[in-house]
Amino acid sequence: MRKRFSAIITLSITIVTFSFLTFDSIVLAKKDTAQWKKSGSDIYYIKGNVGIGTSTPSNRLEVESDINPQILVSGETGFVVIPESCTK
Repeated sequence: MRKRFSAIITLSITIVTFSFLTFDSIVLAKKDTAQWKKSGSDIYYIKGNVGIGTSTPSNRLEVESDINPQILVSGETGFVVIPESCTK
């Protein structure tokens, strides 16, 4: 069973002068990729789901790692879902 929490998630994403989108020094994609859009100092993804630590995200934002908690963000409700096994 999953518990749902409402929260705001802030990710530190930087566009460097080499025209690459990076997250903690890991290159994610070239910033001119059509799916990524830039507005001022903000960027956003307009198509599909985004995964960090997974290549097959099933939610708008899915974060998986070897450490807990794993996080899912529902695009429909905006809830952050943390599996019950991560709350103990």
